[in-house]
Amino acid sequence: MGRVALYTGINLGLLYKYEITKRATLKKRAEHAKFIQSIHSAVHRYEKDHEDVLAKLKDVQRRIQYLTRGVPNGALDMRTFLDIEDGESTDQTRRFLCRRFYRELAQAFHPDKGGSIELFQSINDAYQNNDLDYLTIQYQVLVNEPKLSWRCAEGCQFWVDQELAISVRLRRLQSTELFKVIRLHITRQYEQASKQMGIFLNRKLMARKAELQFLIETLNGDSNGQESQGRTEEKQETCEGQQKVDLV
Repeated sequence: MGRVALYTGINLGLLYKYEITKRATLKKRAEHAKFIQSIHSAVHRYEKDHEDVLAKLKDVQRRIQYLTRGVPNGALDMRTFLDIEDGESTDQTRRFLCRRFYRELAQAFHPDKGGSIELFQSINDAYQNNDLDYLTIQYQVLVNEPKLSWRCAEGCQFWVDQELAISVRLRRLQSTELFKVIRLHITRQYEQASKQMGIFLNRKLMARKAELQFLIETLNGDSNGQESQGRTEEKQETCEGQQKVDLV
């Protein structure tokens, strides 16, 4: 009997630590998500001041995507040109995983099945915003949290790792050139923020144009190489045919 009580006490302590870590991480993540949303709103505001550059940038991006159709994901940067969170997944992979996790989570946490309305709404919002990170977290919790052994062992470390990942993403975001616009916006230097956005978009446009030119030259080089190889093979066949005629 004493052993059972001792075992239960240890589990309760670990479970308490798990819940505290989980709650703190989810709170920090909610604050981070709110901050990211405000950044998107600010970026969209200053984009309107440079619609001409933005239109050129989108046109170049479309041409790059057309030329690289069929190229395996990861060979080139196929993410949207204003992706301020430098994720490793491509857009196509992200959407696929979001759909998969959302279906599982919606079935498990739907209010009609006794799930929390607030949690279901947050899952639905994450799916609408293509937030793979949040859906991945909730999916891991759905699969593993019912296991007492997981919550008492790997569970705490899981939430610690999630909190660390949030800090890493925030530092990565703060080191980007686009974040200069956000700093100026936060300090209410709106005119300077607009100018900085123009600088950012023009640099992005120059980089995309260089990428497009490289693709065109590469594809033309491959085409010319194939044509010259074909002409060489035709010449060889002609010479061999002429030699046969001479022998006859």
